[in-house]
Amino acid sequence: MALCETGPLQRRALSEQLCSPGISPGQLRRALGQLRRLENRELDARLWAGSRSGSVFDAGLFAASLWQAVQEVVPFAPGRLRFIPPNRPLPIAGQEDFSLILLNLICNSLLYAGPRPHLELKAFSQNGQAVFILKDDGPGLGPGTFFPSCGGISLARKFCQAAGGSFFMENRPLRGLSVLLSLPLARAVPSARCLSCRQLLSNRLSPVFVQLSPICILPDIE
Repeated sequence: MALCETGPLQRRALSEQLCSPGISPGQLRRALGQLRRLENRELDARLWAGSRSGSVFDAGLFAASLWQAVQEVVPFAPGRLRFIPPNRPLPIAGQEDFSLILLNLICNSLLYAGPRPHLELKAFSQNGQAVFILKDDGPGLGPGTFFPSCGGISLARKFCQAAGGSFFMENRPLRGLSVLLSLPLARAVPSARCLSCRQLLSNRLSPVFVQLSPICILPDIE
C-alpha cells in the first residue's frame, strides 16, 4: 500500500503563513487545518514504514498536561472535560506521536459528539500495559461509518499495533463512543521531559492548536 505523501515545502509555507502578523482568523483556521492534515499524513507514513522513535516518557503525566492544554483552548465549562490520572508512572516511548494520536481522538469527539459534549479520559496501568480510555456522550457512530487512513481512529489503531499494544472501540448508539488504547510499559525509567501545559500552548504551531483548529477560533498568541 502506498504511503501518504508528505510535504516539507508545504509545511514551511504554512508555517510562514501562520507567523504572518496580518493573518485573519479565517486564514488562521484554514492554514492550521491544512497543517493538521499534513501532520496526520506524515504520522501515517511513519507508522506504515515501521518508524518509531523517541525517548521514554511518563505518558500519564504528559496526558495530564495535554488535557489541561485542551481545557485552555476549547471554550467549554470545566466539568465537561474530565481527566482521571493514573496512580503510578506510565513509561512509554514516542511523546510526539502519542500526542498526535490522543489529540486526534479528542478532536473527533469534539467534532462529532454534539455542540456541548462531555469527555472523559482515564489513564491507568494494567497487566504491564499503559491504558487510556476516552469516552464521550455523543450520538455514537452511524451504520457504515468510514474511517479514512489518515483519520484519528485509523491512526490510533495503527499506532497501538506498531507498539505491540491493542486498540478497541465501543460504539453506543445515542449514548456515545469509547476508545481504548493499550500500550506496553517500557522497562526503562522515563528520560524525556514531559512538555508542560504552558509549553504546549507556547505558539501557533503547537500540536494542541494544530489538531484542535477545526473546533474554535484560536486566541492571539503573544
